[in-house]
Amino acid sequence: MKKRLLFLLTAFVMLFNVPMLASAYFVGEEVPITYQKRFLPFDTPYVNYIAEGGQVFVSNAPESIYSDGAERADGSLIAGQVNATLYRDTVGGSFRFWGSHYNRSSTALKFWIHITNTENEPVRLYRSLEGFAVGEVTAAASKATLEFMNSESQPTLLHTIPAGSSYYFEYTADQPVDLSSAVVYFAEFRAEKENGGEEASILLSHVVTDDSVTDPTSYAETPTIARTNATATRSDDYRGLLEHWGRKGTIELELDDQALSAGVKIADLGYSGEQEKLMTRWNTMGEPIEQSEVRFVVPPNIDKIRLAYWYTDYVLDVRLVNNTSYSKIHTMHGSAGFNPGFINYQLNDSTAYNFHFSRETAVPVTTDMNYRLRLMVMPSAYLPFGIYFVAGDEEIPLDLAVVQAENTFDENDWTEAQTIVNAMPDGEIKTALLIRLQQLEQKRKAALQAVAQAESEVAGIEQELSQLNDKLQNTDFAVDKKERERLIQLLEAERSELQEWAKNTGQAIQLIPDKDKPGLSGIIVRLTERMDRTLGWLDSISIILEEAKDNDRKGNGNTEFRLSISRGDTVNLFDPLEDRLIQLLGSVDELQWLSMNPFKVTVDGLGHVTANENGVYKVIVYNDKGKADIFLVVNSKSH
Repeated sequence: MKKRLLFLLTAFVMLFNVPMLASAYFVGEEVPITYQKRFLPFDTPYVNYIAEGGQVFVSNAPESIYSDGAERADGSLIAGQVNATLYRDTVGGSFRFWGSHYNRSSTALKFWIHITNTENEPVRLYRSLEGFAVGEVTAAASKATLEFMNSESQPTLLHTIPAGSSYYFEYTADQPVDLSSAVVYFAEFRAEKENGGEEASILLSHVVTDDSVTDPTSYAETPTIARTNATATRSDDYRGLLEHWGRKGTIELELDDQALSAGVKIADLGYSGEQEKLMTRWNTMGEPIEQSEVRFVVPPNIDKIRLAYWYTDYVLDVRLVNNTSYSKIHTMHGSAGFNPGFINYQLNDSTAYNFHFSRETAVPVTTDMNYRLRLMVMPSAYLPFGIYFVAGDEEIPLDLAVVQAENTFDENDWTEAQTIVNAMPDGEIKTALLIRLQQLEQKRKAALQAVAQAESEVAGIEQELSQLNDKLQNTDFAVDKKERERLIQLLEAERSELQEWAKNTGQAIQLIPDKDKPGLSGIIVRLTERMDRTLGWLDSISIILEEAKDNDRKGNGNTEFRLSISRGDTVNLFDPLEDRLIQLLGSVDELQWLSMNPFKVTVDGLGHVTANENGVYKVIVYNDKGKADIFLVVNSKSH
């Protein structure tokens, strides 16, 4: 049966010439997103861009071209844009132009590029790349984008423009834009000085006229340009200049069994080095303004800065590392939200593809681990798009989200998996996955209950430790030997009981089921650290109590610290001893100070000591790492 199926599939591929990938998918197949999208945040170190290329002249507003007097849905009248400049700005050197508009006027339309040489010498204008299409909105955008991406750069001299003169051409000459049709034109140009070939500046006007016009110059030289169709709640403002047409990016990712998928947004707010602002010299009323960022503001909640969304030329070098239990990482490209759309991509400088994707689907790109991917988001697209890196074998398993939840025990992973499975069509697979999720949730709850019990135990132990330390601080070890032994015996009994409780709790923590799962391991590590600190404090207290049995010892040449102070003075012990205390105790955080004769030498929690009587006295400084003895030789003040 398997051989027959393979034969039929091979015959299908040969008959219809459908390219196959190094997986069970064919190129352009719409694959449901049954894995976590897990978009990387914009400040991630794994995705970086560098802007490259020249300026972009953008003309996408007014998006729809109307005749004068057209009526909006609310009954208001539109000021038409036929026979007008849609956008005008100065560009120079190598630059790209893209215009995307829809004819809702009452006449067929012509679209023109009009250029004025603002240099003091002749300027040569070259065109090296272009894509053009007229038709239904998305079809035109798809065709123009694909044509541009598959073009090879071939600089062609269009015209040498004398100083102060103009040149124009109609890019719709071979195909006027009929009613209810869209036009998309995307091209790369270079303006250079005739003598020397240096970059030259030109004034470019994008003009639309009715089909009777043969020279757009009069419309390219007006003091105002076309109004857009912006309203109080509709932006229609995407026209201006972008500084760079391209982004050279790197994506370096590692997947493991706790992170079986990851996503990168395309054409959204932007990763490091990705986005730049659209700048304009005209407002939506067509009036000239100082160059400023294009911003759509509707108080009090909307304040959107227009960025480089469409026709940004992404060239991404992708390097992946597979540390999962699966054999492959699939690169998928498609939906980032709930909208359908079209993707345009080129793998390793091969033929560019344009494919449709439906809601919550993505198209397979490659299973290579190192490759170069070129992307362009065409106009009329719902943003953002997503690129996904997903573990799998020949296909991405339908249970991948469930597997990740099982691997991590993370609540967010479980919730995401539940959402993904609930969206699947009813059937045996969905039922089986829902059962697994139910079983997983039961295991999670049992483990979390054990964790909660452990947290309660740890908190109780820490409270008892605090009380024991308070008793230690308030004990006078300078009393007679018999009374001292009685006090030490009481403290040691309490300490020993607390230590046994702490050891048992620490062992119980290590027996919590699935404690190594990422969803639990962080909590377990923190609880273990708290228990280790508690046991460290108890060890330090044990040493203090043992030495307190012989509290009359005055120290010798081997003691850690021996200082002389004058009676009645208050001395800061911490500052001069800080570095040596770090060496002995590993840290000076949470230090405790203890006077073994509190009536003759007092010490506060910051290490400030005051001697009340001549003699040799011991002060102990301790933490969970150990203790250090400080012997103070107290003398009368010299006069």
